[in-house]
Amino acid sequence: MYFQILAAAAATAGAWADFRTHKIPNRLTVTCLGIGVILRLTAGIWIGISAGEVRQMIITTGGFLADGALGFAVGCIGILLWFLGALKAGDVKLYMAVGAIGGGRFCLNTEIFSILIGGAAAFLVMLFRKNGREALKRLWLYGKSLILTRTYRKYEGDSSSYFCFGCMIAAGAWVSLLYSVI
Repeated sequence: MYFQILAAAAATAGAWADFRTHKIPNRLTVTCLGIGVILRLTAGIWIGISAGEVRQMIITTGGFLADGALGFAVGCIGILLWFLGALKAGDVKLYMAVGAIGGGRFCLNTEIFSILIGGAAAFLVMLFRKNGREALKRLWLYGKSLILTRTYRKYEGDSSSYFCFGCMIAAGAWVSLLYSVI
């Protein structure tokens, strides 16, 4: 549970940076990755020492590290969305950092919840924006052409606006934390 709380806090720090500067800095994501590895390594050793067995320490440390590696790998799924142009590189790196700290299941839940929350938020922003209906129409025609022609071309959206997806990742992390408690 402590790992998930720390992962949600890291996502919140990334969201704050994304909100302020429209970028998620590498020093934040790389630091969070390192913290995730160090904490998972030391937590396994600490539990093993408190149990008084070297065998228990190795098993626990390996399990913690494997879960962090799985979380990192699940965070790498965001690379597919980056290739499609749906995410920026900072968002993908934030997913990887959240996964390294929070673990595989937490990262997968965070990705699912953040995409759902982000989709709903983007839809609402489009509805209430001045040129939102035209943007929705362009997006509908883009999706329709992808399905009918079965050829991929990168979506060229409105470049004058910015959607802070780091905030959606943080919201998804906190919802995932609540989901794991329930």
